Amino acid sequence: MTPNFKNAVRFVAIATFCVAAVFVDAARSAEPQKDTLEQVLAAAMEKNPEIVTAKAKVAMAEAELNAARLNVAKEIASCWNARELQRDVLQTNKGENEKKPGTVSALVLQENLAKLRQLDTGLSYLAGGSEMPGVASKEVSPQAVAPLASQPSIAIQYPKGTLAQRYTGKFFLESTDVASNEPLEKTLENLAKAHKFGFYLDKRILAENGIDPEASVSLSLKGVPLIAALEAIEDQFPDLQFVLRDYGILLTLKKHATAHGYYSVQAYANEQGLQ
Repeated sequence: MTPNFKNAVRFVAIATFCVAAVFVDAARSAEPQKDTLEQVLAAAMEKNPEIVTAKAKVAMAEAELNAARLNVAKEIASCWNARELQRDVLQTNKGENEKKPGTVSALVLQENLAKLRQLDTGLSYLAGGSEMPGVASKEVSPQAVAPLASQPSIAIQYPKGTLAQRYTGKFFLESTDVASNEPLEKTLENLAKAHKFGFYLDKRILAENGIDPEASVSLSLKGVPLIAALEAIEDQFPDLQFVLRDYGILLTLKKHATAHGYYSVQAYANEQGLQ
């Protein structure tokens, strides 16, 4: 065999092998691939139309959540700063009164305290509390606050006017006496004379609720602070309450005072730290 013939045979053999290999690969590629369950599930988690739609909704919800968080953060920061400023105002008021009693009137103190309470309540609501701003310090939203939704909003009636300026710590700490076995009305008349201020008995409301306006005060007090004397009278008549009005101090039925939002002497004393 000549060398050329050998080379030709070799070329034909190689070409035949290559063609056969191509046909084998084509036949293999034509066979269906056998995917695993894990592969099918993984593909579905990425490309299934329902899942793609759900992912889009989640992305939108996350965007809304982030926007809500940013908005709440701004509101809390604003409310916090306002509350801290109001605290400073109230502390300044109290400091001025400590240096010189009566410098800041009771009305101004009450209004500043009401503003602070409102800010406290608003901050509590923004932080996820159960209260919302509403009545003086609690403004009720009927849609949001379950504990208060069924209750009417009663605004606290803080006293106003020139007489209300007498309501100071100095006034309530004045020394006073209470005589034993004096009728309620007479006891209040004695207090009015001693302190040159109006003390009144709500006789109509007492009579309508079965309380004798002529009932006697069975205690004797000498040289006690006025606030303590009023507290002692309330202790003897648990259904009654002293409240601060524009025209003076009124002794009335506690339920009546609460229903009308009257500002009680006890509440004032607690806020001013008189007891």
